[in-house]
Amino acid sequence: RFTQTKTIGDGTVDILFVNDNSGSMSVDLANMAGKFPNFISSLQQLDYRIGMVTTDMSKDQGNLISFSH
Repeated sequence: RFTQTKTIGDGTVDILFVNDNSGSMSVDLANMAGKFPNFISSLQQLDYRIGMVTTDMSKDQGNLISFSH
């Protein structure tokens, strides 16, 4: 749970997720995925950019996901 209580100057926000996508995190990742739509809807009044890095070092790029708002 995260609550932002301080007013952000011009309404621009950069958000970075560090995604540990190892097998042992599968339950946590599923939990996060289920909450992601609510998180995005809470950003409605902001100009935001989201970045995600992962711990997966494989060369398989079939799992790339692109978000835009």
